[in-house]
Amino acid sequence: MRQAGLTVPLLIGGATTSEEFTALRIAPEYNGLVLHCADAARNITYLSRYFSKDSLVRDAFVQEVRVSQEKLRRAYELKNSNRHLLSAAEARANKWVDDEKPGTTDDFVPPFTGKREMKIPFALLRPLINWTAFLSAWEMNSRASEKEGFSKQSGELLADAGALLDELIAGKYGDVAFARAVAGFWPVSSTSEDHILFYADDSLRNMILDMPLERDLLRREDNQPKLCLRDCVVQAEHGQKPGSAG
Repeated sequence: MRQAGLTVPLLIGGATTSEEFTALRIAPEYNGLVLHCADAARNITYLSRYFSKDSLVRDAFVQEVRVSQEKLRRAYELKNSNRHLLSAAEARANKWVDDEKPGTTDDFVPPFTGKREMKIPFALLRPLINWTAFLSAWEMNSRASEKEGFSKQSGELLADAGALLDELIAGKYGDVAFARAVAGFWPVSSTSEDHILFYADDSLRNMILDMPLERDLLRREDNQPKLCLRDCVVQAEHGQKPGSAG
């Protein structure tokens, strides 16, 4: 976006994002305003202030966001000022090793190799639904007391949702009562440089993905192993059987 010369507001959201990450990693890389939106419902509030016809309102909002992000960056720098890091070579020398099966793959056998698309009927998924997140999205607590009035409202909401789901399953709105999913399993090996390599088949001739990974570099007095996901994948060398990942 910066290379394209854009300065429109950039809204960041999603389960794996945070206000701190936005301030540290994203906002400094973009010339326009970057906003972290924990709740999509707040987007309208943010944008109404940014696009306000009153320039004072807009300028005050932009200043407020940028001052807040600068405070987060300074707090992060202060918190990490006394951290001491190992070099990559030092950390790799203290990698995690499975004492029971060093240098070998586990017993997992994937049901297939490659990618498969699946179509799963809602009727199969309905008994497995955990409604806690649904109630939380509606700001209702299923465990709240009757005295507070939430349990009754939660029950009514769940009943309405269940009835609508049953109508979907019965085909009232057409053939739409199914979920789509994609799953895949591939042979993998690791490298001493903390990469996981994905291959098309067990011959390991056709590599389809080279995934670099991060290793814990923080120096600690307990000398615990410096973990990396690559440690769980065998290095396929000298005829070693590859592992599997998906």
